[in-house]
Order: sequence, then C-alpha cells, then structure tokens
Amino acid sequence: MATDLTGRTDILMLWVDLTPTGRAALLAAFPPVHERKIADHMTVAFKPTPAELASFVPGMRVSLIVTGYAEDEKGQAVLVEGYPSRNAFPHITVSVSQDTKPVYSNQLMEAGYEELDGSVVLEGVTVAVTKRQEKILS
Repeated sequence: MATDLTGRTDILMLWVDLTPTGRAALLAAFPPVHERKIADHMTVAFKPTPAELASFVPGMRVSLIVTGYAEDEKGQAVLVEGYPSRNAFPHITVSVSQDTKPVYSNQLMEAGYEELDGSVVLEGVTVAVTKRQEKILS
C-alpha cells in the first residue's frame, strides 16, 4: 500500500527519480557538457502544498518523454512530458557549470529550447524527499 503523505510537514520536494536505465538513456542521448553532472530527477514540486502531498503517490513507475533540449554556458537540460509538475517547463537538469545551481535550468528553459521528436523515453519512479534528504519510495 502506498504511503499517505497527507499532513506531512517534513517533505521538501516531490520528484520523479530516474531509474538507472532511465539515467543511462538520458546520458547516452545527451552527454553532459558541463563539469557538474546531475541527470537524476524531474522536480514535481518544491515545498509541496497540502493538496500536492495528498494527491502524490510515491513509488509509481513513470515514463518521461523528452520533448525539448537547451544548453548554454551555464547549464544543460531536457524538457519532459509524462507527469505533472509545478514548473512551467518540466525538465531534467543534465549538467551545470561549476558555479551554477541546478535550479538555473528553469531560466534556461524559459529562455528557449530546441523542440525534439519525443523519441527518447526515460523511465522513472515518483519519490518524496524529506528535509533530511531521505527518500520515500512507497
């Protein structure tokens, strides 16, 4: 039975964690171009609302379709579809420069991206992450 997150105050983030196969597929299709390789998750919500916690089901397998790509001197990210996200541009940060935080990918995507055909599909699992960085998988 899935964990009920209703009323939890220790949840910092909800995300889709890429499986090892999903991460390998992402890195094969989009090799990192910056020093810091991230390539591990798509954020669903940062500091989720009570409604987001109530509707989120940890441990659900998800397929994310890569529909866009952006890269500049600070960051590299892919736009994805397949699971709802509070972000205007749901994405996975592939890599960032040494002095850039992964959250920069939001600005990168907003500035524009190359549309892709959706042929790259990444497997993931929904995860809740606590303020202590503990993952709730089911």
